[in-house]
Amino acid sequence: MVNNAARRVLGPLLRPHRGSLALACGLALLGLLELATRRMAEDTAERVGAEPRSEIFSRAMTRSLRFHDRMRSGELVSRLTTDVGRVLDALVAVTTTLVPDLLLVASILAVLATLDVELAMVGLSVVPALAWCPPRRTCSAR
Repeated sequence: MVNNAARRVLGPLLRPHRGSLALACGLALLGLLELATRRMAEDTAERVGAEPRSEIFSRAMTRSLRFHDRMRSGELVSRLTTDVGRVLDALVAVTTTLVPDLLLVASILAVLATLDVELAMVGLSVVPALAWCPPRRTCSAR
């Protein structure tokens, strides 16, 4: 008798729900897609960065010995790796954050325009204010 009552109360809690299983699978898929996106962006950045590195290195090798005597030890290599690394970091940041965010905003505005044109116009009216804010914030941070 007690066993049947416990099964009735605890039974639904012990069985996995289809919705939670679908949510877990969806989140796992989303995580794998995010991982693949970041990996592809970093691989692309490395391929793009290989050309400037080799070009700068070959140009440094054509310099005279006097140029290399005047340069401090390691300064040329440090500049080479730091400058190209910064360009690659910026490339990865733009491709992994800016592009998806712009696509998200464009798709939201497209859905708004499909549902209600006036609401889309209200959404578009905020864009100039948003475009003005980041330059002001970076200027005040300096």
